Amino acid sequence: MGAWLREDLGELLHRWVDRAAGFLIGLIFFFPAAIALWNLLALLGAWFEVARPNFLNQGVLAVLAYILTNTDSGGQLANGAGVLRGLALLAGALWLLTPHRLVPGYRPLLALGLLFLALALASALQSTHVHDAVFGWMDLLSVGLAFGVTSDLVSRTSDEHPLRRWVPLVIACMLLALPVAYLRYAAGFEVIDGRMRGSFFHPNMLTAYLLLFYPVFLARYLACREFARSGLLLLALVLCSGGLLFAGSRTGVGLMLIATVVVTACIPRRDVLGRLCAGLVGLVLVLVLLVMALRSQPLVLVPALVLGGLLIGVLARGFEQPARVSGKLLVLLIALACLHAGVQSMAGSSQPGGKQAAQIAAETAMGSNSSLNARFTFWAAAWRIALEHPWLGVGPEGFHRYYTQHQTQLQWFSKFAHSFPMTVLCELGFPAALVLTAWILYAIGLARSRLLEDQDDEVRVLRLSLLIGAAAFFLATWTDVQWQFLSLPLTMAVLLGLAVGTPPAGQPYPDEDCSSVRERSPWSIRPGLMMGYTVSLMLLVLFMFNGFAAKGEHLATLAGLASQAGEHQAAIDLYRMAIELDPLQGEHYRRLGILLLADPPDEDRKKMLMALASRAVQLDGHRAVAHDFLGKVSALQHGAESGRPHFRRALELDPVNYPSFYASVGESYRPGEEALRIYQAAVERFPEEEIQQMMSFRADSVRKQLSQIYGRLGGFYHPVSRARDAERLYRRALELDPGNPAGLFGLANLHVLAGHPAQALPLAVQVYGQSPTFAPNLDILRKCYQSLGMEPELRRLPAGPPGR
Repeated sequence: MGAWLREDLGELLHRWVDRAAGFLIGLIFFFPAAIALWNLLALLGAWFEVARPNFLNQGVLAVLAYILTNTDSGGQLANGAGVLRGLALLAGALWLLTPHRLVPGYRPLLALGLLFLALALASALQSTHVHDAVFGWMDLLSVGLAFGVTSDLVSRTSDEHPLRRWVPLVIACMLLALPVAYLRYAAGFEVIDGRMRGSFFHPNMLTAYLLLFYPVFLARYLACREFARSGLLLLALVLCSGGLLFAGSRTGVGLMLIATVVVTACIPRRDVLGRLCAGLVGLVLVLVLLVMALRSQPLVLVPALVLGGLLIGVLARGFEQPARVSGKLLVLLIALACLHAGVQSMAGSSQPGGKQAAQIAAETAMGSNSSLNARFTFWAAAWRIALEHPWLGVGPEGFHRYYTQHQTQLQWFSKFAHSFPMTVLCELGFPAALVLTAWILYAIGLARSRLLEDQDDEVRVLRLSLLIGAAAFFLATWTDVQWQFLSLPLTMAVLLGLAVGTPPAGQPYPDEDCSSVRERSPWSIRPGLMMGYTVSLMLLVLFMFNGFAAKGEHLATLAGLASQAGEHQAAIDLYRMAIELDPLQGEHYRRLGILLLADPPDEDRKKMLMALASRAVQLDGHRAVAHDFLGKVSALQHGAESGRPHFRRALELDPVNYPSFYASVGESYRPGEEALRIYQAAVERFPEEEIQQMMSFRADSVRKQLSQIYGRLGGFYHPVSRARDAERLYRRALELDPGNPAGLFGLANLHVLAGHPAQALPLAVQVYGQSPTFAPNLDILRKCYQSLGMEPELRRLPAGPPGR
């Protein structure tokens, strides 16, 4: 009785632990749609007050609620990535608590995966940015765990047809995200992006997410025999396809066409003629795609879809039910054409959202030749970085730290290589890339064997649709940044696990009559289980480490908001708490130091600033901003010349993206030929025509920094003998930044010396309002009042600047 009870409790606990792991994987799977819907409610005004920051309430539930209501659906932001990573690590830790037999054919897959992760970990530990590199490795580990847990759990299901039960949940998850995709198009990108952070409003995220599910929609639609359900699937499929078209990615549309042909070609048929015809149609569609791509008209591909549907309907004589399948395809393509015509008419109307969205669809993703040229530049830089670091690469998340040394044009600044294979090469090295290639090839072979084992045609098509969706997403990552949205590779891993792990109907893995599994309790102590316990404990440690870091990022985010709101002491306290939680994040030290540097420092604070700056450089030595901050602290303590080596090191690391680094080097010299040469080099390095080609947010930042350069250059010319040259430079500084203090003061001073105090007065008032403690600002305003005879205003001025 006692033995039976222990066995029964062991089985029950085993089952519930697996269910808990499966539940966590399900949370990962529904994360993008759930966050997107929350962001949609926030945009529409419902629950919007919940998203306000609370600097006082830092409980675990409060922090988690804030992260979930203020993150992005793609998991690219640090807080969202932390949640997704934590779910995957915890699911893996629970899954390893119980013994499992490997699914047949999984041993080579597991060995290759572990070897790849070991090489990636070695790359992370030898990098100059260990903190970010380790978290990049944990992202890869999370993807592997999502695949492994999903495939193992589904392989031991007692359901005779698990795919028929899981695929409707996959479709439901996609349907939850479709309203957000269409609101993005209807309302316009800038309107939405200014109110919320949902990554579904970025074309690359939207394209990849729809590609994951489009083959599943299409397979279910073609296989459905019920009229009512077929109509609902048709509507969902049209919306999904339309979302792909509206995203404006020619790569996405091309993969959609290929997926359409492959799924259609796999419908059961009598002879080889239909397969040949489907291949011919696919070739025609690909050729049409290339022509449209050369013309930069991605939305005009819908007529090509209609033409392809007609060809399929006419040529595909090998279908078992040609009228039904061809008719369904024809109805789908006609509906797509109608949707496209309606949206085009909306875009041509006076509605600003439609016009803006049409412009976005034409210019984003792979929508322009300049975009393609930029990608070739990123890939060439990644290849050169890979050749410089062939064995272990530069470490995960390291591309952007080395890219600036290979960057050729100013407007092509990027944090990512825009290609997953090139990212693996430059960040992990050639050995890891070879191991990953071997893993992919073996996985393809394993998927093929699963397809050959299927006896049920419907199950085979569903399995194939999941595989095609995962393959379409993976191919999309070859030319864009979708892999950096953590929710996307995790979703792909879950779909791939469902496709590969699901056993053929009536043949569950492991075999039910295997006596070696039943003769012992699943909780008996043996070497394999002890190894599982050890790895599970390691995953729990990583889970805790990830949790501390995620809360640290959350506190740093709140610190930034507090600083913007003027609550500097609260921001300082929050950064200190973030450092306590995550002492290996160098950015926390730098930002805390910037806040402390804003106030006049005493000797103790100077020592603290030096410790913070040195620690930031030690933890993140390949970031130019860290060296620049160390230079400012050194200049504060020991004079401008002591900061010069650090300023020059920052400029060496990034000579092409930030004029402020040139300004820092120039300030370390006394006014003279060397400083003038550095400022002129900055002006030549940042021509206006290249600034105009940047993203708007980055162009504004560069213009403000370049304005400082022009303001300092104006001071090199004598205000009387070279007044024209000085005025030109000061006016250029104010064109770039109307609030530039050096430009305002210099131009006001020129007007006063030229005898035009009325023109100088508004400039002097503005610059004095910006910094009333700076003595020259008060002096120039006093001269204006005296010259204009404004005695009342002159008497209201203080005798000297405050604090003098």
